[in-house]
Amino acid sequence: MPEIEVSQVLHRLLQRHVERTDTHSSLSQLVETVLTEHLIRHDRIGQIHVPLATMLKNGADNVTAVIQSIDTIDWYENGPQIQEALEYLSKAEGILRKTAREVN
Repeated sequence: MPEIEVSQVLHRLLQRHVERTDTHSSLSQLVETVLTEHLIRHDRIGQIHVPLATMLKNGADNVTAVIQSIDTIDWYENGPQIQEALEYLSKAEGILRKTAREVN
């Protein structure tokens, strides 16, 4: 079985759901239930029927927009922090796009 990295956010969502319920028929069912509840809670239920690759590409596009917004501002303070944030955002965008290609 290939190794996967579970993000901290997903881990918290899974943990909260497991703590509230006793039985799960499968890991897939557990993850689907948790993600569906998360989407409903954040008014994103329409994204359930969107292919994962499309959702990842849209996320990458959103990150790109944030990077471009940050890049256009003339920052007088916090130069190193801004640069670090841009680096993290660029890495996140790359990961989202790479994963979208691999899923497709």
